[in-house]
Amino acid sequence: MTPRFLIVDGASSMRDAIRDILENEDYRNISEAENGEEACEIFTKESPDVIIMDLSVDGRSGMECLKEMKEKNDAAKVIICSASAHRELVMEAVKLGASDFILKPLKPQRLIQAVNKALGSF
Repeated sequence: MTPRFLIVDGASSMRDAIRDILENEDYRNISEAENGEEACEIFTKESPDVIIMDLSVDGRSGMECLKEMKEKNDAAKVIICSASAHRELVMEAVKLGASDFILKPLKPQRLIQAVNKALGSF
């Protein structure tokens, strides 16, 4: 079975960069959302296996989306990809069930490491 991905980021350039990294690893089933509302809708419709999400998105915040996604599917693998690394923010994301926290600027090898870890039980 091919894993399904959802990339959530307000910047199309960041979504493109993440998509390129995933496609370089031969991951192809990738959806995108530019805001929290869209992310939660796509999550409900498509049940992606791995969500790569910025915390600073319009509409519902990344934290709100993370909480909602984990409530709907506790097995959802949500990788937070954020420019903010405040200890409290990281701790809250982990407490809500994020599988990993990656700092921007994005390092491709770090993203793939987090994706492989998330897919470990796939």
